[in-house]
This record gives sequence, structure tokens and C-alpha cells, in this order.
Amino acid sequence: MNKEKIHICFDARMYQHSGIGVYILQQIESLKKDSGITLSIIAPEKNIPEFEGIQQIIWTTKIYSIIEQLFYPYIIPTCDIFWSPHYNVPLLPIRAKKRWVTIHDVYHLKFAHTLSLAQKLYARICFATACRLSEKIITVSRFSANEIQSFFDVQHKIEVRLNKVDTNKFSKHYTEEFTTSILNKYSIDFPYILFVGNIKPHKNLITLLIAFNKIKEQITPTKLLIVGKKEGFITEDNEIKRYIERNDELTKYLHFTGLVEHNELPVLYQQAKLFIFPSLYEGFGYPPLEALAAGTKVLCSNAGPMPEVCGDKVDYFDPIDADALSILICDRLSSC
Repeated sequence: MNKEKIHICFDARMYQHSGIGVYILQQIESLKKDSGITLSIIAPEKNIPEFEGIQQIIWTTKIYSIIEQLFYPYIIPTCDIFWSPHYNVPLLPIRAKKRWVTIHDVYHLKFAHTLSLAQKLYARICFATACRLSEKIITVSRFSANEIQSFFDVQHKIEVRLNKVDTNKFSKHYTEEFTTSILNKYSIDFPYILFVGNIKPHKNLITLLIAFNKIKEQITPTKLLIVGKKEGFITEDNEIKRYIERNDELTKYLHFTGLVEHNELPVLYQQAKLFIFPSLYEGFGYPPLEALAAGTKVLCSNAGPMPEVCGDKVDYFDPIDADALSILICDRLSSC
């Protein structure tokens, strides 16, 4: 007799978010290829090319909302496993026999001081519920596994699955015409150092800005290209705004692209003179590996899981030492 397939329902609503969006698309691609799995996904809208051919439940409710929690039991179908790829797990009973959750990091617990009281309570409740109700807790590095364990006694549930980077995508040779079209789209006609990430305090863009400000005139015409959503995040870093306002001459050396499409990012990596990742805290950290795959030199923070993730393939720096970073940038650019 043929073994009965396992029905997994996967919440894919955050597929366009940076970091977790890459993770979601990778997991769905892997699940699709497993002949022992019947896959259904919760999607935020219709006609998403990446989800073509997959059974979809369209749900437009705002993530992290009370409405989301109230309607989870009605949205999630009867299935063997419901897989939450983030900590916003259902708090009420659902029709899945088992629950899996991916906890990428515990930033919202570790850096609770950056959140409002309501946000702290929501995060704490969701993390605790995820750990209590889930049969399996998937995380993306040994560092994150230890961080989760420091808050919750769930070592027996944790499974570490290191993230993967599609090296072919980032090392692919793109035509000159396509490359030029991407650079023109974002008005890039200058050599640049690249930062990819959101403007959140733990991404630590402030250290990079301070370091860059010290040497900006020495490395001209090289600018700092900042890729990622600039506004609207819960923990948006106001220190960045204040620093730029106090150093307004810096603005002519900075270039913000906002969000870019997934298929455009490899070009921006490949054309960079240097990629810098100053993060204070990560669960894993895709960007340094993406930059390496693109053939770009990488300067990386030595915080959290980064030495575990990047090994000896990058140059490390102390993420709170802007002076040392400015010297390292000059050395790697051989410009000053």
C-alpha cells in the first residue's frame, strides 16, 4: 500500500519580507518537491507567481493583529501539520493535529526595551505559546538555538536547520543590458559600498554611518548605497535620522533605494566595491553569504551567529567600534 501523504499547511503571508521572505520561498520550494507531502499555503493575495500550482487560502488580515488571532481557527484547514515560519503563532486551538514553528531569533525578547508595552506583551505571549504548543521548534543556527533555550526550556523540541543561499542566483552572469537597467532604475551612476537591511536598531546602520562619515571625502566618489525599507517599521531606528540631521553634509554621499525586487538584488551585490554587515544581533544573516556568492568582498560584524555562518570567508570587525571599521574600509578599498 502507498503511504498516506502528510498534509502540511504553511503560512506564507510574509513571503515579500526581507530575510523571512527568502526563508519562506525556500521552504515552499522544498516542500513542493517532497512526494510524501500534500501542501497548502496561506497567501496574502491571488496570482503570486511563486505559488502557482499550490493549493492556496487567501487571507488579507493584518499580521500581528488581534483580528489575525481571532480568525486563525477558521482560516487554518484540517491538516496534519500547521507550520508558522515566524513567532506570530495561533494562540487559540486550531484544526491541525500538530504545530511546527520556526523561531529565527529572539530579538523581541532580548531587545524588549525597544518595544512598547503592548508589543512586549504580544511578543512574550506568542513566543511562550509557540514553544509550549509546538511539537517541533525549527531554528536557523546553533546560536539561535542557545538563545531560545535561555528563555524557554525546550531543548528537546529544537531542531537546527542552517539556512541556505541560492549561490547560482547571486553568482549568475547578468547581461550588461539588464545590469544597466537595474542601476538606472535606482539612479546609481557611482561606485558604492553596499548595505542591505532594514533600518532597525539591531541592524546597527549607525556604526556604519559614523565610520563612513569619517572617510567619505577620502574615498570619493564612492558612496554608501543603502538597500532596504526605510520607513514604517515597528522598531524604526530614530538614531539614524538624528545622526543624518546633525551631519547633513553626509546626505550627498548616501543613496537609499528602498525595497528592491528579489531578482534585482544580485546585480547590486555584484556591482558593489564592498559589502558591509554591521548587525548587532541576528538569527542567521543571509546578506553576507549572498554578497560572497556574488563575488564581493565582505566586512562582517563578529556578533551573534556571524562567525558560525560565515566562517573564515569574511573580514570581521567589532560592531560598536566605528573607528576600527573606518580603518578597515580604507584598507580594503586601498583608497586612504
